[in-house]
Amino acid sequence: MRAFRYLLIAALTGGALFALAPSAGAASSSKACKTLQTLSADLSDVSTPKNPEDLGDLQDTYEDLGGAFKKAAKTAPKQVKSALATIGSAYAAIGDGDASDLQQLGSKKYAKAVQKYTTYLVTSCSSS
Repeated sequence: MRAFRYLLIAALTGGALFALAPSAGAASSSKACKTLQTLSADLSDVSTPKNPEDLGDLQDTYEDLGGAFKKAAKTAPKQVKSALATIGSAYAAIGDGDASDLQQLGSKKYAKAVQKYTTYLVTSCSSS
C-alpha cells in the first residue's frame, strides 16, 4: 500500500509538469521553445494508466515520461538540458519499479531541475 501511495504522489507531480509544458501556441518560435513544444506533444501522447492501482501500468507510464524528458534533453538549450535529463532520469527510475526511487522526487537535485525547467518555460516560452 505504501508503494501505491508513493506512486500516486509521483503521478500528481508528473501531472503538474504536464500542465507547465508549453502549448503549441507558445509565444516564442525559437529552436529552444520548439524543442519544449515537442516535449509537450510527447507528454500529451503518454497514456494515463487505465488502472492506477496496477503497478505495471504506472511503471509503463513513468518509463514513457522519463523517455520523453530524456529525448527533449538531447536537443534542448544548454540552460535546461541538464534539468530535463534529471527529470527524465527520475521518472525512468520510478518506471523501473523500485519504490525507493520515489525518494528522488523529494531530492534537492530534482527540485532544482523542476525549478530550472519551469522558470525557463515562463521566462522564455510563454506568451505575454
